[in-house]
Amino acid sequence: LQHAIEKLDEPRHIAGQELAEGVRDLAIERFGPMARTVLEHWGIHATADIGAIVYALIDCHVLIKQESDSR
Repeated sequence: LQHAIEKLDEPRHIAGQELAEGVRDLAIERFGPMARTVLEHWGIHATADIGAIVYALIDCHVLIKQESDSR
């Protein structure tokens, strides 16, 4: 999340697509050509998996959902 937010001009709520792109970019930065393998090992096979993680964090009150957010 922090990696995606740092790329913005100013802090704001980010969309799911922006978060997914941030996860992808950070994985490539950290793991290079092994990024896909690492993400799949963690159970992340599609952007829907990232969304499921986000909503689990919302359910645990770590993140806050806005009215415009949807699964």
